Amino acid sequence: MYNDLRKEITDKMEQEQICSLCSLLTEYEFDFLSRLQYEIANNREIRSEIASEGGFCGFHYRQFKKIASGRTNALLLKTIMEESAFDSEEFKINCRICQANDKLEDELVGKELELLQDNAFMERFSLSTGLCFEHLHEILRRQTDSEKKKWLIKTNQMQINRIFPDIESILNAKSFYEVPREKRHLISVMVLKLSGRRTLGL
Repeated sequence: MYNDLRKEITDKMEQEQICSLCSLLTEYEFDFLSRLQYEIANNREIRSEIASEGGFCGFHYRQFKKIASGRTNALLLKTIMEESAFDSEEFKINCRICQANDKLEDELVGKELELLQDNAFMERFSLSTGLCFEHLHEILRRQTDSEKKKWLIKTNQMQINRIFPDIESILNAKSFYEVPREKRHLISVMVLKLSGRRTLGL
């Protein structure tokens, strides 16, 4: 877990052209998966715990499959088949990665709300690409100040308007490869802004 969420959010916001919350969650998720694949490969107790939870959700099984060896994947699946109640009506998956991510996401959204009370942070936020729509809507849902809500909606539109002319300029190029790399990257920025963190897994 991160020690100083305020600093992490601010640094990510200024260093990357993507939603800082999405970026931190994806980073955390990858680190968690990396630690888990080592534990699963080397610790029978951890395999048994995960088997008792039903394994992972479909998304995290696919992510795990990408980073773990074939042997580690087979060990986990064998343990689930042997030790879980998969043949029972009661079988249910309680993905520990989803649960850890949900907990961190809740903390990150709360910290972002706190940061948006600070005028200096608001100024820096307005100059960034801002949040994805998923996190923006969650911030708006929790925000009680109607003026702050209006400011967030207006700022989000301004952030999109800053990117849009460059997206249009891509359409006027004779070849996509004539477009400078930083402008091509804006397609990914916009996709992430619209659809949230799981886009980073593509």
